[in-house]
Amino acid sequence: VVRLWARAVAYVSEVVRHSTGLPEPTRGFDGLPKDKVDALRARAQNWRARLHLEAVPTLERWCKRAMETGATDVACTLWLHLALIMRWEEELTLHSVSTLLCAEVFLNSNLHVASGRGESRPRVHAETLGFSHSEVFELFHATRPRVYAWLKSEEQGGEAGRALEHVVSVVASSQTVTQHSEDAATLGRRWRELERTWDGAGRFAPSAPRAADTALAEEDFSRWLAASVDSAPVEVNVNIGQLQFRQHTVTPVPRQVLALPEFREVFPVIDIDAAGLMWALVEKAPRRERYRFAGLRYEFRLWKSEEQLPPCHWTRDLRVAMSEEESWIKAAILSHSDLRSHWPTSKWLLPQGPPPGDN
Repeated sequence: VVRLWARAVAYVSEVVRHSTGLPEPTRGFDGLPKDKVDALRARAQNWRARLHLEAVPTLERWCKRAMETGATDVACTLWLHLALIMRWEEELTLHSVSTLLCAEVFLNSNLHVASGRGESRPRVHAETLGFSHSEVFELFHATRPRVYAWLKSEEQGGEAGRALEHVVSVVASSQTVTQHSEDAATLGRRWRELERTWDGAGRFAPSAPRAADTALAEEDFSRWLAASVDSAPVEVNVNIGQLQFRQHTVTPVPRQVLALPEFREVFPVIDIDAAGLMWALVEKAPRRERYRFAGLRYEFRLWKSEEQLPPCHWTRDLRVAMSEEESWIKAAILSHSDLRSHWPTSKWLLPQGPPPGDN
């Protein structure tokens, strides 16, 4: 129903736009008389107002509930419907721009287009949302110039920063993250376009608080420090609709990581089945990977074990060929609680030959 309603508004709006004069007239369409154009314009405005009054609040409540319960497929569908409504706004506002950006970034982070490669945590398939791939692409591509122009016009006033902070909080989809992002916006984190880089157009990143803002540290140092430290790596790329950390795209945190004891110790209140945490790879070494959680002041470092163990030239099994002089080794192992459980199942090797003192 919402899609049909939004498309009816879009069709009427296009008829009005083509009837009021364009640089190049539409072939096969001669326009409508002024009285009919005025009637259609009034009807479209009425429909648009009813969508915002009746549909948008309901969709937003459902979307919030879906994200809190981990129903990512439902959340993606609801974000698409919200974006479809906001697309046909005559004048963009903070609410409409924030909704369009959040919808695109959330879908790009959670939507899976079949590529033939396996994933540790399967994402939502576009075919299940009721929108075709081309329809999703056209929806956001058509609104991108208007969204970018609005962000540039509101960059100095701070409204653009509020919209971009909301994107970070929504993609992280955590109450803690949402609160932190709001604190960061309040305490001086300013979003600016990366104009000094050759490919910075359309890329927005937060800057650290200015020297004048350091007085805020006296009021709440931990919150001010959070706003300062978290400014460097994150950016919102409006060109491709992605939240990135050091130009790496955020992806859902794998379930294996969420189930780790160390992770449960740091985040004991996060529900594994409903978690919507996102992260991005920010550094990669041959045996170590460093990830940054979206919107959180935490990093995750993953070390990989060696695929091949170093060669061992010892062949004498301690449990089979143990002399009296070596019995203290067994006693030391059994006295250690962590090693005691490995004694019957592990292989304990010693150098070949009798121990010193047997000669």
